[in-house]
Amino acid sequence: MANVQDFVSEISQSGITKANRYELVFTAPSMKNLVTAGDNTKIQNSLRYRVASVSLPSKSLATTETKIYGPVRKAPYTTTYEDLNISIYLSEDLSERSFFEDWMHYVIDYDTNRVRYFKDYSSSDLKLITYSESGQKTHEFEFEGAYPISIGEIQYAYANDDLAQIQIGIAYRRYISTDSKSRKNSKSEREQKNKIDSVLGRGAYGNTGSRANTFLGL
Repeated sequence: MANVQDFVSEISQSGITKANRYELVFTAPSMKNLVTAGDNTKIQNSLRYRVASVSLPSKSLATTETKIYGPVRKAPYTTTYEDLNISIYLSEDLSERSFFEDWMHYVIDYDTNRVRYFKDYSSSDLKLITYSESGQKTHEFEFEGAYPISIGEIQYAYANDDLAQIQIGIAYRRYISTDSKSRKNSKSEREQKNKIDSVLGRGAYGNTGSRANTFLGL
């Protein structure tokens, strides 16, 4: 049975994460002809200090009930992810809101209502990083294929003297901890596949000559 000394020892060694030490870093796709296009880099850097709150989304396995014999069991068939929701402090010119609005209009053109290709409007680099009390990075989560899907309201009122914030909803393809063994294995497999494709000349002429045999040790 655990005792108080064991508890104190465990907490002293591993510590406890505080939810107020974090940073959200992302890079928007290359968006041309936008109102904020010239200031995108500046705004993205500014957003690192303006994220008032962010929720690490839940992740779950979607299941379906199946029965072959015996009791009914749940069979998993895919992983599901909740949206990433952030709250941002707004500057006087509301440039942060304009930034996300322009991004949304880049996803679906405001005038023509045409939808761009996913690879063109999604972000390839969105990370949630947590830190210790000493400022050391403790964890990092990578979100693949992220893009904004909603911009919340801004409540104006003469009696309202609070700092203005806005809620942003972000969709993404999937996310994973950079410490995950699955991520490391997947990354290693992709790198190996890219090397083989490069040697084989896939995407160019499909060359499968001696260079490929040398690389593969044949």
